[in-house]
Amino acid sequence: MLAKKNRLTAGFFRTRKRQIESFVCGGVSARVYQAQTRVFRCAAVVPVKVDKRAVARNKVRRTIYTTIQNELKNLPVIDVIFFVSKTENIEADISAAIKKLL
Repeated sequence: MLAKKNRLTAGFFRTRKRQIESFVCGGVSARVYQAQTRVFRCAAVVPVKVDKRAVARNKVRRTIYTTIQNELKNLPVIDVIFFVSKTENIEADISAAIKKLL
């Protein structure tokens, strides 16, 4: 699980931020924002459209956070929101997105 200091809170979504970059890697799209802290922070958004079951959506979210946890030392200091549109090959898509961030 990703540490709390590396996760974006709901308060981040309530205010408008200036987006730096956005890109798509398979079933995952990412929006990059300028960092407001000195650490890498991210959030994973898995809508009900992807899967109606909360258990399945949480499993996808945990997979994303675990993949990011393994690469955390190499990531730049930015804020990123990952949006999931497909759950097939989610680990490969997240790995590709992380490589684009580097």
